[in-house]
Amino acid sequence: MNNWEVYFICKSYDPEFYKIEDDCIELIDYGVQARYPFYLEIEEFGAENAIKSAERIKHFVLMKIQK
Repeated sequence: MNNWEVYFICKSYDPEFYKIEDDCIELIDYGVQARYPFYLEIEEFGAENAIKSAERIKHFVLMKIQK
């Protein structure tokens, strides 16, 4: 199961998950690349964006857990 599938499952239970949709999309290629290695040129800007997306997702999920 990839992060996109997890996102849709979570969104079906809590519509607020739409807030992290763009961040989930940002990380799809990185998750696929880890499972199915292919050449993925990663530039510093892209890596920084991916890290920021992952941090926003983490923060969002941790806030949901605390509720």
